[in-house]
Amino acid sequence: MKLALQVVSLAFAVALGLGIAGCGSSSSDGSATILGTVTNAQAELLRVSVEGTNLSCTTDFSGQFTLKRVPSGTVVLRFVGRGVDVRGRISGLNAGMTSRITVQITPSGAVIIRAPNDIQLTGTIESITAPNLKVSGLTVITNADTKFKRRGGRVNFADLSIGQLVRVEGSLNPDGQVVARKIRVLVTADQSSVRIRGVIDSIAPPTVKISGLAIATDANTRFNVSSFANLMVGDVVHVEGMLLADGTVLARSIEKVGREEEEEDEDD
Repeated sequence: MKLALQVVSLAFAVALGLGIAGCGSSSSDGSATILGTVTNAQAELLRVSVEGTNLSCTTDFSGQFTLKRVPSGTVVLRFVGRGVDVRGRISGLNAGMTSRITVQITPSGAVIIRAPNDIQLTGTIESITAPNLKVSGLTVITNADTKFKRRGGRVNFADLSIGQLVRVEGSLNPDGQVVARKIRVLVTADQSSVRIRGVIDSIAPPTVKISGLAIATDANTRFNVSSFANLMVGDVVHVEGMLLADGTVLARSIEKVGREEEEEDEDD
């Protein structure tokens, strides 16, 4: 399931009292976390709240905010500041997920864009500590929303075992851990392969990082831009490669996603 965002409404109101920038305790209870940035209101502190709950926080002077313990499913965020009252809906929140969004406030409405962090990982189960497991060096988190499958039907977490080859589909948390939406037990496949769609967090040639996961490049890496030097922090990219023993990804290809494709994904 992809994370979907939709603008609900924009009204203008008087400023409300402002609290602190990071709110809520850890999401170890199975709820979600939202990391957000208001891109065009860095100098204006905004109060951000989850409607129907007592969760709220305030953007810092760079426009960033964090909401923890956000209920799974669909929630409505409200952004309030001096002369501004903006609401946006986020769906597809799963237990343990950390979702990144950006918000742009305009005179006629609000534009909210998710920062994608999807991953498909194929590898061998190295260890199991319920409800988590380690696959080819990466920690995979499972929860009540995770679906387990094997050829011929569904299985349960208890049916997994060390040494099995699995394909994991899910999202990358900022610490490089994978929150699994689906785990399929395989018979044969190319081991230690990975596909990622995400935002470049940092660049240290010849490596980029996506949600804390290091993506290494070499002379054989293919780009759909002129070269590695044309990649920038904030770019949305598709990565295909293989997992190395140290937990990094050696990229076979890195493709920069155009703005049109980002907008198409927003409508999915």
